[in-house]
Amino acid sequence: MASELEFLQFSSKIDHSVLNPSYTDDEAIEEVKVSAWYRTKYAIVKPHHLPITKTVPGGNIISTIGFPHGGNSMRSKIIEAQYLHTFMCKEADMVMNIGAFRSKKFKYVEDEIIAVKNALNNVINTAPGVTLPSGDSRSHNGSGSVLKVIIEVGHLTDDEIADACKLVEQAGGDFVKTSSGYGPRGATLKDIEIMKNSVSSAVGVKAAGGIRTLESALAMIDAGADRLGLTATKKICDDWRIMHGLIDLDWDNPDYKDHKVTDAMLNQL
Repeated sequence: MASELEFLQFSSKIDHSVLNPSYTDDEAIEEVKVSAWYRTKYAIVKPHHLPITKTVPGGNIISTIGFPHGGNSMRSKIIEAQYLHTFMCKEADMVMNIGAFRSKKFKYVEDEIIAVKNALNNVINTAPGVTLPSGDSRSHNGSGSVLKVIIEVGHLTDDEIADACKLVEQAGGDFVKTSSGYGPRGATLKDIEIMKNSVSSAVGVKAAGGIRTLESALAMIDAGADRLGLTATKKICDDWRIMHGLIDLDWDNPDYKDHKVTDAMLNQL
């Protein structure tokens, strides 16, 4: 039988996706509660839902930039990053400008990643030729927010996947991510292997899109994924617990004898 800490080591690899375009405010709040219940790393919500979800007890909220297609102007992505900074988002998932990359405008793509990460971290001088709105009062005291760059593998060849990963690392991105979930396809094990082999150990790999079973989630981790983007979080976490012989999850029950997870233990994750 596994321990609750082992479960948390698994669930903390999950970003619970709350990005369905049809979600109402109430539905988004309920999904963030799912993330909080299973102690996932984050719940990733649409920027529109940041104000109403940030106060969900136990919810760790992050959001997106240039989602889902990445074709926004660099200026608009910078403004989105600034908006996320105001909500103290510790991480953001940004869709790379896929068309610019495939047009071999590599300098533009690199400048955009640099600019967005600077804006997310509250740093002035975001990018060459980009002027922020008047009255902008950001300082140089960055908060260390993590930028995950979605390269949308379904639009790229294997060589382009490798090259995009190298460009993201060169530009200072913290993670490369397979898919938005709204592209031609989701992640494959081959994608993860290519991505993992194309970046240094300083850059994480996030698998997302089409991961709907515990078997596929574990396979992605085994292939090298450091983070998973999931919508089927409840089913996958419940299946993990069943597989490892853990009782029904009930953090709030004082008689829950296996609940021995302390803050110190959580800090180890």
